[in-house]
Amino acid sequence: MSIILDSDKLGFNNLTAITAYAALCVCETIENICNLKPQIKWVNDIFLNGKKICGILTEAITEFENTSKIILGIGINITTKTKDFPKSLQNIAGSLYPDGESPVTRDFLAAEIIKRILCEEKLNEKHLFEKYKRRLFMLNTTVTVIEGNDEYLAKVLDINDCGHLIIKTGQGAIKTLISGEIKV
Repeated sequence: MSIILDSDKLGFNNLTAITAYAALCVCETIENICNLKPQIKWVNDIFLNGKKICGILTEAITEFENTSKIILGIGINITTKTKDFPKSLQNIAGSLYPDGESPVTRDFLAAEIIKRILCEEKLNEKHLFEKYKRRLFMLNTTVTVIEGNDEYLAKVLDINDCGHLIIKTGQGAIKTLISGEIKV
């Protein structure tokens, strides 16, 4: 699903905060509606039982250097059976209901996520990232960081008040990732 939002009404100043807010809303909705406990992989993926079930993309529409609208794309695998994923994804992609039987409809789940995003009591960014951090599953683990053509191992230490990932490289350097990809 895609949602077009007025950036002024969200109350966040950066796309990382908006993406984190959306991830938190998706997790909380799934937990409340489906009685499942999803977790977040920094910055925009939702995992359940060790497999990715959702991806979130955030894009800004700008007018004369000011962000006026945000397009939030949320894709959730609800009932895709593991055997129906391509072989290369079967060990990493999952679904809310991998047996193919869902007690909730897509429309209902989408409506509840949208309602939470639009109606959720707005958090300040510090509180947002505190709640977000509690759902991150890769804290204190070693991950592969991908920056352009470079890949290296690093330990995830924390996130900062802006949602940037703080890591420690194999050489002992502490780095802050503003964007990028990590593999767990």
